[in-house]
Amino acid sequence: MSTLEVVDRRRPATGSQLARGLPGLLLLLAVVLVPLGRLLWLSVTDSGLGGSGGWVGLDHYAAVLGSSSWWTTIATTAVVTASLVLVQLLLALALAVALWHLSLLWWPARFLALVPAGVGLVVGAQAGRAAVDGGFLATWFGLGDAGPSTVLAGVVVGELWRTTGLVVVLVHVALSRVPTPLLDAALADGATPWQRWWRVVWPAVTPALAAIVVFRLLDSWRLLDGPLLVREPGSFRTTGSALVADNAFGAFATGPAAAAGVVLVLLALVLALLTLAVAKVVRAR
Repeated sequence: MSTLEVVDRRRPATGSQLARGLPGLLLLLAVVLVPLGRLLWLSVTDSGLGGSGGWVGLDHYAAVLGSSSWWTTIATTAVVTASLVLVQLLLALALAVALWHLSLLWWPARFLALVPAGVGLVVGAQAGRAAVDGGFLATWFGLGDAGPSTVLAGVVVGELWRTTGLVVVLVHVALSRVPTPLLDAALADGATPWQRWWRVVWPAVTPALAAIVVFRLLDSWRLLDGPLLVREPGSFRTTGSALVADNAFGAFATGPAAAAGVVLVLLALVLALLTLAVAKVVRAR
């Protein structure tokens, strides 16, 4: 009989385990709750340039929720986010599946393909800075007279270039966890590629794909740098985060910006919960 103790993961944590994890938990709560508490306090006070700092209650929230410009911005944010996540996930799945099959034949292919995918993040950041400093994008593509929709489409393409490599890496890691013996057994039983995908691969990767989609949804929902660089003065055809930044650092309307930030966080939370619920239903089927 082995002397190693078998640990039951369903057993409640002991007092010593809780004590060891308490410092990290307290640090995490401080990092999350302190800024959130500050944001909530600013949202119910008359803070900002020319403000008295007094209590205003839910006035800022009423102004945000009743603003047609705010909801236009949220609709724009939703379109940008959905476009980014959908196109990026399809591209990442296609590239990751091709890489997965290639790595089964020759294992160094995984390393050779993933290194450029990671370097793409750095290249995208440097290209964005060069575009701002020298303005070569407007010169190359004739975007001097581009409308807001064209500019936002350019932001989406830029984000695809900048972050698709990371999503490919994540999807590839998810695919690498598919049990090879199950695939071999399905192949031996005469299953078609489509049947192997739906019966073996899809159930194994659905939890990871759901996590990747939630990560990209939240990351795209807070998109800030691209819209700030290309937005038109006085135009509300931008993202929610950029609008909050305009109010906070442009107009110094800290109170309304904080209220808009809280609403943006709540909308992101609802979006994440809905995505997880849909993923759970899809996996059950």
